[in-house]
Amino acid sequence: MKSSFENTGVMKHHIVSGAAVSLLAAGTVNVMKVRKGEATPTKAIKEVVKRTTQGTIATASVVAASNYKGQKNGMFKALTALSIGAMGVYAVEMIDKKFNSDSQEEVFEDELACESIEKEVLNDEQ
Repeated sequence: MKSSFENTGVMKHHIVSGAAVSLLAAGTVNVMKVRKGEATPTKAIKEVVKRTTQGTIATASVVAASNYKGQKNGMFKALTALSIGAMGVYAVEMIDKKFNSDSQEEVFEDELACESIEKEVLNDEQ
């Protein structure tokens, strides 16, 4: 039995359709957040990119797992594909968290700098 990975056109189709569905869902949710004022456009774009990437990875792993159905040791191969997909989604989440923590630290440092300037101004006025 041929593996679905030998026919790369089929896999590309499923990955692209997974990305499209993820983009549509994440885009819709984040447009609504921007309209309600719950998120800035920059934050919404970052969220859409993250969720689209995660959706693409998840879809690819599920399609790969379903292609192993009926093969020898198919259950083990399917579980491997799903665990690799889960690790990919988790990795994207951790990368995003790392980038956001760096930017939040910069904002915090800027706030501290502003507070010290305000204290100096208040002390000079007294």
